[in-house]
Amino acid sequence: MSSRHLRLRGKHVTGTRSRCLFVTALAIIVIAGLVLRFHRFAPSGSHADPNTPFATLPPGLDSDEAFHTLAALRLARGEIAPFFKIDQGIPAAMIYLIAIVFQFTGPAAEAGRIASAIMGLIILIGIPLFAWRLFPDHAVAAIAAAANVAFTFWFVNFSRIGLEQIAAAALITLAVAAFWEWQTRGGTGRAVTCGLTLAIALYSYPVAYVLPIVIALHALCALTLATPRWRPRQREMIAAAATFALFIAPLALFFFQNPEWVTRRSGF
Repeated sequence: MSSRHLRLRGKHVTGTRSRCLFVTALAIIVIAGLVLRFHRFAPSGSHADPNTPFATLPPGLDSDEAFHTLAALRLARGEIAPFFKIDQGIPAAMIYLIAIVFQFTGPAAEAGRIASAIMGLIILIGIPLFAWRLFPDHAVAAIAAAANVAFTFWFVNFSRIGLEQIAAAALITLAVAAFWEWQTRGGTGRAVTCGLTLAIALYSYPVAYVLPIVIALHALCALTLATPRWRPRQREMIAAAATFALFIAPLALFFFQNPEWVTRRSGF
């Protein structure tokens, strides 16, 4: 066997070993993040029984969680809306997620927390994978992203309480990832997915209202100043814009008819 073949074989072994270490480290971090999110998590249908372990971390239900759960109960009575005039205004995405959870658990008080746990799981797995796709030659990027999401207080806290912030983070991440997939790989299907996820993200939380501006500025740069330039087909751009316009129309119409609710939640 030649010395050159031995060197190539050695590189292959080293590369395989590094890949195994990377996957193992990523798996350990994700599992630890799951433990933090689901430790002492009560079974569905416990109806906020103070004797259940879930009621102790954190104790009881926050008043905003109650608003969200009650709004989801309204959906069961057919009160469908793109935005809910409750409290200072509640975006619709989290309410619909809780209503979906109700289909499996019944009207459990913890349904909002279950919905948040699901969104937290999407973030916990999705952001490291996205970082891996963005920087395939830099494993440390995925490891750092996984550790940040798994262990930092914000992500853990909002994955355990039934508020919309974690849903907003998950939906914004999905929208950005969908845009990146369309920009890098092209295709009408990816363009439609980009328009759809971008529209849905706007139903999650007021902070998402700036997302179309950020995406549009990035797209403009990619189309004009970037090297090499992004060259999507015309039908892709039409498909993305049409899908976005179609799915954002109910929310846009609501704010057109009720302009005071656009900034009411942020207190402007």
